[in-house]
Amino acid sequence: MMKRYNVSNVIMFKKRKLNLWIYLTTIFLWGSTALNGYSQNLPLSTKKQFFIRNKQCLEDTLNKRIVYDHPFVIGRGYIPVADKINHPFYGENEWVNGSLVFKGKTYPADGLKYDLDKDRLIFLMYNESDNKVGVLSGVELDENFISEFKILNRTFRFYDGLKTTWGFKKKTGYYEVVYDGQIKFLIYRKKSLAVNDNSTQMKYKETVRMFLLKNGKLKRIINLSSLKNQLKDKKSNVNAFVRENHLRLGQSDYSSAFQVLNFYESLYK
Repeated sequence: MMKRYNVSNVIMFKKRKLNLWIYLTTIFLWGSTALNGYSQNLPLSTKKQFFIRNKQCLEDTLNKRIVYDHPFVIGRGYIPVADKINHPFYGENEWVNGSLVFKGKTYPADGLKYDLDKDRLIFLMYNESDNKVGVLSGVELDENFISEFKILNRTFRFYDGLKTTWGFKKKTGYYEVVYDGQIKFLIYRKKSLAVNDNSTQMKYKETVRMFLLKNGKLKRIINLSSLKNQLKDKKSNVNAFVRENHLRLGQSDYSSAFQVLNFYESLYK
């Protein structure tokens, strides 16, 4: 059974990192008390109780701070992928810094990967193994709690219940948000293992789909022409803007979608 994780694992990691700080602070408190004339008259057992209470106070403060910083650590253990070339991640197979939205609040997060095969955001954390040895491992963060995240200067948002203009329900999951106005331009990415051509080796193949979310309905976008067809009420203006700026639109470069939609919506302001 895959192990589930919560914020207590992160607490363990942070506590280990700051054990030295707690120890030195405790020594400081001991020395400060020893210099106090009144404390010199206290029994040794009373002094020990005093230091134990102060150390516990420091640890409690640390625990509260970590729970506040990482309440989003809810999910299942993740089996790492070591291959730097053939992997399921968005971008490179490297841990990157970013941020995520948990219960409506944004948190910075160090050590993130986005698995396009499982459609899960992976968080790097510290875990204690059965033999009490600390190891780094990944956690598949539960998508029911992570509504949005940002990595590599891209924003991904969780959508559920999207439907096409024909009423068909689309895939629930994370979509890259390219344009985020009244109209939204979304990218859905998926990596799947498939047999490589002329080989028996399994390779990850990425599929990219472009969509326009307008009036609550999702429309598949193939190229710039299909995007312009969804903006017919300002057809002449949009066509002129595209020609003047020599814009192109494709799965490998869809930045022009932002320009076109930003211009289109500006016509109504």
